Amino acid sequence: MDQVKRYQLTPAILLRLMNSEQNSAANYNLLMKMAPDKSAYEIIEAIYEEELLHLEKLNHLYKQTAWSQPKLKTPEKPSFSKYIDGLKQSILEELDTYNEYCNIYTDNSNADLRNTFFSLLSDENRHAAKLNYLYTNFIEKLLL
Repeated sequence: MDQVKRYQLTPAILLRLMNSEQNSAANYNLLMKMAPDKSAYEIIEAIYEEELLHLEKLNHLYKQTAWSQPKLKTPEKPSFSKYIDGLKQSILEELDTYNEYCNIYTDNSNADLRNTFFSLLSDENRHAAKLNYLYTNFIEKLLL
């Protein structure tokens, strides 16, 4: 009989996830500055603030797992220079993160851990939807 492989949530994985959330926050910080209007700015700002909350949740899990403070890398400089490119990149990154959080959620039996990752994956899915709205809205305005 095949054994089900469990997703081992190690300090190294948590550190990688925290660095990813930190890089996402840096991207959203730049996107806020590029936002074409107040509505887009407010949507991006809300996503930015949730990414910082994700970082806090992961930081808490890291401390519980590693019994130490994480040593995060300096956030990477965003790789886009246009608003539309930042939206496209962010949509794909949110979907990738959503998939990873789904794997962690489904492969763990600890209720507290599952609750945390269900909350995180729900946020990531919502972020991708909001970013897709911004992308579609931006393209629509270009075509009019």
